[in-house]
Amino acid sequence: MGDGTKVKRIEAVQVKGLENIVAVSAGNSYSVALMNNGTVWTWGYGENRQLGNGTRNNSSTPVKVKGLNDVVAIKAGNSHTLA
Repeated sequence: MGDGTKVKRIEAVQVKGLENIVAVSAGNSYSVALMNNGTVWTWGYGENRQLGNGTRNNSSTPVKVKGLNDVVAIKAGNSHTLA
């Protein structure tokens, strides 16, 4: 995921819509990226609301985590993220 599809891949693919990434972290079936402007973006499975978009929906492309600005570090856990 991250490229807009639900295809499982064995090779890395470019994540759509993300440029100027400062850090990336991966949790259990989801990923999170910190951008150089301090915003946080997530994608993957969201059944535990770990994407931070207020829903349990999955996202095959990155979605911005609302309410997070000027973040300097991120760390993804099993089904949670610290910023």
